[in-house]
This record gives sequence, structure tokens and C-alpha cells, in this order.
Amino acid sequence: MAGWDRISELPESLLTHVLSYLPTKDSVKTSVLSKRWESVWRRVPGLDLKYNDFPEEFPPHDQSLESLVNKFLESNKESRMQTFKIQFEYEQCDDDQLVVWIDKAVDRGVQHLYVETEKAPNITQSIYTSNTLVSLTLLSVGLESPKNVVSLPCLKMMHIEDV
Repeated sequence: MAGWDRISELPESLLTHVLSYLPTKDSVKTSVLSKRWESVWRRVPGLDLKYNDFPEEFPPHDQSLESLVNKFLESNKESRMQTFKIQFEYEQCDDDQLVVWIDKAVDRGVQHLYVETEKAPNITQSIYTSNTLVSLTLLSVGLESPKNVVSLPCLKMMHIEDV
């Protein structure tokens, strides 16, 4: 029985659970294994991207990075997102795009939000009223004063630095 692919026979829920323990860069790589694996990484309940994870594939302002994050955030919208963690350098992400990503993550019920940049883009007001945020880490991110009431009923940990 050499060459029998038993892993691909596992239920998708189990595959996504296994992939959730891998760094995002590695779970994305599984998409080339077969047609079945093409979109499994998008159903993982979290995204963890670091600026040095994709140095060659994603040059400054490359649409591939934006496309990867957008595909992830758009797929499986009805499920809750556990983690959205993104660290990038100045050239790697447009300010407006970051705001859109954070809004989408909050809309998907993100529980753990971690954003680190080398610049200070002003992020969205939606983080002030998240009913699901448990931990919030913002490093080198612009944070405006809230325009309305702040309501973060589940927040247990907040780390803000260089805002």
C-alpha cells in the first residue's frame, strides 16, 4: 500500500485543526499538495504573519500579500476568528489596507488581535466596541481617541506600546 494518502481522507475539521498549530506560512504551503488542500488553510481560525515570513514572495506593496490576507479574511466568514496577528515593515502594507483587515477581523469576532508595524498608521475605531476581543496588542500603531463609548466586555489583556 505504498503511496496511499491517508491524511487527505481525514475530515476537513481535523485538517484545519492540525494546520492551526503550524505557522501561517507553512499552512499556506499545503495548498499546493492537491485540489482538496487548495483552500484548507483558509479555514484555519487564525492568521499569523510576520514581515520576514515571505521576504522573496512579497516585495514592498506586493499585491500577493494583500491577496493572501484578503482571501483568508473573506473565506469562511461565518466562523469566528481566534487570532489575527500581523507584523510588518513600513513598505509592506498600506495604511488603508491595514484598517480594512482589522475591521474584517473584528467583524469575524477575533479574540486575539496583535498588530505591530514600524510606522504608526491610525487604526480603526471598531476595536473599541468588540464583544469578542480577549487580548489586544498594538505596537507602533496610531490609536485615536474613541469617538463613542468603549465597550470591551471580554478583554482580559491589553498591551499598547509606541502609540
